Amino acid sequence: MRRFHSVLTLAVLALLLIPGVPATAAEPTLLTEPTADDFIRALLPPPAPGSEPATRSMVVREQTRSFSRAASIDFQVQFEFGSDRLTDDAKSVLAELATAIKSPELSPYSFLIAGHTDAVGNAAFNLTLSERRAQAVRDYLAKAAGIEPARLQDVGWGEARLLDAANPESDVNRRVEITNIGGR
Repeated sequence: MRRFHSVLTLAVLALLLIPGVPATAAEPTLLTEPTADDFIRALLPPPAPGSEPATRSMVVREQTRSFSRAASIDFQVQFEFGSDRLTDDAKSVLAELATAIKSPELSPYSFLIAGHTDAVGNAAFNLTLSERRAQAVRDYLAKAAGIEPARLQDVGWGEARLLDAANPESDVNRRVEITNIGGR
């Protein structure tokens, strides 16, 4: 039992020391009107003199990808209620994202677009909705903004990865996350 507590204590400490994991329980916030510069700053892997940046791995469509922990951003994309149809406000935000992705700073990279929902309603519906919304963002970036589809992957997490787990029905959980997953 003592060993279990030691391992548990180490695991909790490790989570608190991981970059990007807040040490406090402050309510998370989302960027509602990010600019291309905001996206570039968030998605450009940080330089790591003398060492590799902290990375994490994620399985996406049966393929394990590693990417910089710091090169990710959550932001609001407005959809029609219960739908994957982008609003005009969403298209404005995605135009900024497209400008960033096309920038010289980010042009060497590929990106994962992840759709998230809150925990209101049926989990299976939320998963399907998040997948459709991630696909809608990917389609918009590829078709309307002219970004090479090969640079964009999409995944829906539904309510599985809440930004604010303490408030599962909070608006901040309904979001899109884009992550730099490395070179093409």
